[in-house]
Amino acid sequence: MRTRAATFLKALSIAGALILARATTAAGQTVRAADLAASIGVNVHVEYTDSAYADAGATLAALKFLNVSLVRDAAPDPRNQGQANYGALARAGVRFDLFVNGGDISTALNGLAALQTHYPGAVHAIEGPNEINNHTTFSFAGLTDKHHAATAYQAALYAAVKATPVLSSIPVLAFTDYPATPGACDVANFHSYPDGGGAPGARLAQDANEAQAVAPGKPLVDTEFGYFTQPVRGALSQRAQARLILTGLLDNAAAGVRETYLYQLLDAYPDASGQDSERHYGVFDINNRPKVAAQMLRRLMQLLRDDAPNAHTFPLRSKGVTIQGLPPTARTLVIEKASGETLIAMWDETPVWDAMREVDLEGAEADVVLTTTGGHGSASVIALVDGSIGAASTASSVYMTLDKSPLLVRLSNR
Repeated sequence: MRTRAATFLKALSIAGALILARATTAAGQTVRAADLAASIGVNVHVEYTDSAYADAGATLAALKFLNVSLVRDAAPDPRNQGQANYGALARAGVRFDLFVNGGDISTALNGLAALQTHYPGAVHAIEGPNEINNHTTFSFAGLTDKHHAATAYQAALYAAVKATPVLSSIPVLAFTDYPATPGACDVANFHSYPDGGGAPGARLAQDANEAQAVAPGKPLVDTEFGYFTQPVRGALSQRAQARLILTGLLDNAAAGVRETYLYQLLDAYPDASGQDSERHYGVFDINNRPKVAAQMLRRLMQLLRDDAPNAHTFPLRSKGVTIQGLPPTARTLVIEKASGETLIAMWDETPVWDAMREVDLEGAEADVVLTTTGGHGSASVIALVDGSIGAASTASSVYMTLDKSPLLVRLSNR
């Protein structure tokens, strides 16, 4: 009997392959496991001392549970509460992408420089203003049109960062706006909140392309991506949130997006009415309990762990892999470790949630056969959302059923 992940392994006959194969494709883009792990961040709000983020220890415990050390937040501001929380996280090895959301640039840079001086490496990136389209007003240097003012502000911020010795080597990310607006930057930047009724790939690509168009040739990051969960009407189940977050992370990695920051770590405020979607984007609930998405992320980060000294530098091997039976809407990603272990991610860009009935969509998408031309020591199939792992096998081919949740095939080194 098949498990919920509907996976099993067996040696595959030629006849069986011909029956199953609607198409034969080579596996997609190859990335290093350590690079993918380092690219996954999460939004926090450490200044919100009236929220779950007031307890820096609880925030650190949640990050440690996920094995994530990259976060995004507003830049330190001595006028606000919660400033000690930046240091508490930085002391624990957390790295920050910090956005400067308007105001006096020299004050913002003083706070950024102090954080970087006291905790070298804590400031990972500096970002321009957040979502100018959602600002009621934004003015700078006599400009009152908020989009033009933001462009001028970004130019001044960029010049000031590059003129500050302790910050000059830190990349400056574009400010976010809708529609995307040009501005001085080292890295293009976008936010994406795909409709929970469908798969995220098309919307992520559209938003990425718009950000890239105003910063051509620049690396690209996605600094907000996420889904809110029930009890808000129209929200996703925890299971659907986990499926779509995993799919989006794989979509961005396959597209070459340098970093993706989930929105957000915690459900920071209680919601007695059950009607405020902003209070349910966390991968942990209001009581700091991990949702299904947090459990999935923990499994993913554990699977991606690579402690080899050359984990970020070894040459990619691109082991020959062919996959038979994938539907045309499916995508793949090859993930390699320095040890020779290889992970093959497969996912189908189809809906996982019925918004009208508010139920998870289940069911098989395709019977799939994965074959490696170079061979492997053993293989197992992992369903990260459900946490199931198929029994390891040394068969030459791997047979599985791809359903609504992404699958990873782990090929051990010989």
